[in-house]
Amino acid sequence: MTSINAIRFNRYQGAMVGDETISTSGGLAYHTSDKVQPCIPEQVRAAYGIVAGMATTGSCSIGENLKREFHDWVLARFRAEIDRAGHKPATFLDLDQLMEGLFDLVVKQKQTWFSDKLRGEFGFDVTEFISGHYERNGRREEIKDRDMTRRITDWLSWKNMEPEVDGIFLNAGLFAGYDDKLGFQIYHFDLRDGYWHRVQTCYFAEGSGRHSVDPAMYEFVERLRIDERRGDVDPLEGLVALLTALNVASVHEAGVGGYPTVMLFDGREPIARRQREFSDDRSWLGTRVARAYSTGFLDRESCFELLDGLFFKDEPFESAYARFWSAAREPERLGRLLRGYKVPPLGQARL
Repeated sequence: MTSINAIRFNRYQGAMVGDETISTSGGLAYHTSDKVQPCIPEQVRAAYGIVAGMATTGSCSIGENLKREFHDWVLARFRAEIDRAGHKPATFLDLDQLMEGLFDLVVKQKQTWFSDKLRGEFGFDVTEFISGHYERNGRREEIKDRDMTRRITDWLSWKNMEPEVDGIFLNAGLFAGYDDKLGFQIYHFDLRDGYWHRVQTCYFAEGSGRHSVDPAMYEFVERLRIDERRGDVDPLEGLVALLTALNVASVHEAGVGGYPTVMLFDGREPIARRQREFSDDRSWLGTRVARAYSTGFLDRESCFELLDGLFFKDEPFESAYARFWSAAREPERLGRLLRGYKVPPLGQARL
């Protein structure tokens, strides 16, 4: 289970945040910070300044295959353009066109998954099922069994939401990034209903964590004027809001928790710094800073200064960590809260 999120600050800046806890068959849980990954090949990034990240929720194998196939498709398209023109073209695909190509891969993967399932159970693939017949060893076999046809049709349409095909339908994802033509954009794609769209709101949440992230973000978004929502969100305020919402999800959702990934985008920066990824001690400390602020153990100014240093100004982790505890109110009590003890927010008495 997963929480994957993206937020648009303005035309040039945005962020993606992801987190996941996986349960093993033995009842153990382990954390992963790899749900949000860069997905544009380095050659394309260097040539055109396009940067993007992809995050998926659902079957891990399907998400990983999709990320790899998309990376390879973009690189192959880039090389084909060079071969055709004899040199690097002046322009390349924009984010809308990249998303169209990504969704084609989503549809292809869905068909491949179903073909493998049908081939294993009935001996024919999706294309052969649609045609109504298949050939084996020179013999033409008609697909006429009504019960079997009805069963397969229900699978393909997910009519009854049968668990047997959850492995493909319960997948969705976010694609977000920057190009010079469109600026920073967020896209959502969904295998449940088979669609993709460019997100028109300033943020989007997916995965099991969205049930907690959305309510936690409402208060922040409702405070924004319409022009701010459309492209004038303060980057620090937006990042604090999203990290706080992720913290809420980690408390309420069994599939969220551990080390998050924070990915920042800024189209005004040199190409090498347009996309920056944090998935270690910095991202971990960032969520703790946001939680200390939301529970009253850290004031607003200290919270914003710490996150600014951690994510935007390359402050050394050791320095930020020391400043965090120096600025904290009742650090011993805060330490217990961050270690999982049931400590009420500062200023609130236990009932």
